Amino acid sequence: MWGVGLLKKIPASGPPVFWPWAWLVVASPILEELCFRGLLQTELRRRLGRSYGPVSQANLLTTAIFAALHLAQRPSAFVALVAIPSLIYGYFFDRFNSLRSPIGLHLLHNALYFSVFGLPP
Repeated sequence: MWGVGLLKKIPASGPPVFWPWAWLVVASPILEELCFRGLLQTELRRRLGRSYGPVSQANLLTTAIFAALHLAQRPSAFVALVAIPSLIYGYFFDRFNSLRSPIGLHLLHNALYFSVFGLPP
């Protein structure tokens, strides 16, 4: 989500560019999980507290906000690529009350995504 605008001047072909890739695969997921799970979902969980099976209201609302912010830069079909993993990250955060799993899963997701599809134009 954050930093995609930094990549607009990167050529579409040629060798991989380290810093933008590192930003999208390492720094961005860590910052997003700190903000969305560590701050937002924690506060929503404290205020709402209800769950629907394995998915908490806090996770659903955090995922909706997370996906909506990603949609500001991507087409609406992109929402599934953001919302489904976000629900999984939120589940692991609720289950283990730790940011380790969501950060690790988000890093892995972004690494696989950008390895397969490349950096955004």
